[in-house]
This record gives sequence, structure tokens and C-alpha cells, in this order.
Amino acid sequence: NHEHYEEAEDYFLRALEREPLHASYRIALGRSLFDQGKIIEGIAFYESVVNAGQWDKLLDDNMKEAYQTAINRYQSLILREPDNALAYYSLGTIYSRTDRLEEAIEQYKRAVALNPQYKNALFNLASSYGMLGREDQAIEYYGRVIALQGEKYLNHFAYLHLGEIYERRGNQVKAQEYFKKAEQLRRVQ
Repeated sequence: NHEHYEEAEDYFLRALEREPLHASYRIALGRSLFDQGKIIEGIAFYESVVNAGQWDKLLDDNMKEAYQTAINRYQSLILREPDNALAYYSLGTIYSRTDRLEEAIEQYKRAVALNPQYKNALFNLASSYGMLGREDQAIEYYGRVIALQGEKYLNHFAYLHLGEIYERRGNQVKAQEYFKKAEQLRRVQ
């Protein structure tokens, strides 16, 4: 209430050391981070609340405000830096978190257009298509993820998702092939 946000952050961090799952402490810490301009860090604490109980409305209101602020900031960044693939990707993740999957897809596509090797953007693009039931596009982008070097954990999940898609389609042979590849990567990690 006295705008001592850094002090409040420290206080709530210490409180969470004693009671790590306390919802109101997590919400308050998220708010103190938000009030310091640490929007994404605040969102992370809001999203980590397992059961807000009596603070459910407060959490929901704070999350909506934080998400909208993040969207506004990424949109402003994109206006200043239209070739910033990370800004498009980040905006896409916020849209995805707020169930605005079509808008998320557009942002991921822009990130990939700027950087065709952007593995995280490709993975999120594939996942978004999958969540919308657009499995052909999901298969295409999961394939592109697997074809790129690095981030083997993303390959693991891409193989799992591909296995699930082919299992739903009734192609057990292909599904098992992908599940096996996913398991091999899991063992390596």
C-alpha cells in the first residue's frame, strides 16, 4: 500500500520459504513483481497458484491485468522492432496462455518467418495446431522441430505428440515408432 514493492517482494519470498504453497503469498508476490514492472515474473507466480480458494477472484483479476499488460508491451516492442522474432514468439506465448490460440498461431508464424530455425516457435506452432485439432499442420511443424539440431527435450515431446496423433488416427505402427523415439530421447536426457 505504500509502494515499497521491492521490500514487499522480499517479505513475500521469505514467507513462501516457510509456506511454499500459500496462495495469498504467491498472489501478493506476483503483484509486487508486477508493480515493479516484472510482468512475466509476476505471471509465473500467479500461474503457480494451485488452489486460490477465497482469493480466486483476486488471482483472476490480477492475471487478466498482467496478461493484458504483457500483450501491450510485446505489441509495442514489435512496433519498435518489427524484425524481432523473440517478441513475436513471446506475444504468441501470452496469447496461448489466455486461450487465444488463433492469435498465438499468427505470432508463432511471424517468428518462424523471421527465423525458420526458431525451434521453440516451431514447437509452439505445432502444439497450437494440435490443440485446435488441426493435426495435419501439427504433424508438419513437429516434423520441422525434429529436423533441427538442439533442444532435444523438444524433440522428445514432438515425438510423443506425433505418436499420440498417429494413435488417434489408428496408425499403431507409426505411433509406436514415434513413442519409441521419444523413449530413447528420454533415456539420453
